[in-house]
Amino acid sequence: MVGHGLLYKEWKQNQGMYIGTIIALSLFIPFRLLIDYFSWKEYTEVSRSSHPLVFQFNNEPFIGIAAIIAGIMAILLIGIERSKGTLDYTLSLPYKRSGIFMTKFALGFAVLIGSIGISYLLSSLIIWGMGAEANYFHIYYLYCIISAAMIFTLVLAAGALTGNPFAQALVAFSTAILPWMLFFLIGMHIYMFSGEPSFFNDDTLWIIAISPITYFVFHQPWILQAEIFIPVGMIILFFIIGLLAFMKHPNERNGYFFLWKQLNLPVQILVMILGIMGFGISGFTTSGESLGGYLIGGFIGALIGFLLGYFLIYKKGKRS
Repeated sequence: MVGHGLLYKEWKQNQGMYIGTIIALSLFIPFRLLIDYFSWKEYTEVSRSSHPLVFQFNNEPFIGIAAIIAGIMAILLIGIERSKGTLDYTLSLPYKRSGIFMTKFALGFAVLIGSIGISYLLSSLIIWGMGAEANYFHIYYLYCIISAAMIFTLVLAAGALTGNPFAQALVAFSTAILPWMLFFLIGMHIYMFSGEPSFFNDDTLWIIAISPITYFVFHQPWILQAEIFIPVGMIILFFIIGLLAFMKHPNERNGYFFLWKQLNLPVQILVMILGIMGFGISGFTTSGESLGGYLIGGFIGALIGFLLGYFLIYKKGKRS
């Protein structure tokens, strides 16, 4: 449950961030619409043409901006607070850990969705007042809400698993890109050893829906279909993971890469596997598609993966 006292404390503690987010997300698109309107008006007056005013939302960068802001908010709410010691103070208050996490989630979620909602209303009024047309307007804002909510929940969950802001950001980014990376690497291996390129076709475009990294841009073709429930499901999944991790994480490992040291070895093994697959492909293609080139590339990838995992996961924690 979200307590009123805790809610007030969280708001006052991060008031500047919340107000800045509200202003930025609420006014970004309306401001751009006004700029486009005055540019259009000046053009029609100079050229004396009756060119209609049409706003194209499918190329609007607002989705990526909102997603980045959502991720930064989540890092500030957990990673930065943990490194500054303010999270330890919050945990010492007479509130349950579940309540603390849910308060952070609910307040951040409300600020994001509320800001995008205000932007939607202001933009609707501007478009209506100008008598302009807007392509993909409603579905664009729906996609934006889903994107920002999912990225926020993902990064917040990463913060519940990690012990410092760098680890939180890296784990969130790695999780966001992992489905697409695995899909690409596995597909390239199938192509290399079987010569079958059909692995990459329209039937495999569903990978877009399960890769959080792709939600930084607008994908209109599938957003109207059943795939829209996939990001909603991921929001729920990330929230559950974050809540359970936050309730159980050990405070004494603050500053370490992972709060649960049991995650260190599996993640390092995964990094090495990805290194083997990625550098193996590079060695295979640069050596004239030879098996020896693949093995050499795979060995280099394993070594780089081991070093990255060791220095980022183990050494990072020891220095913190």
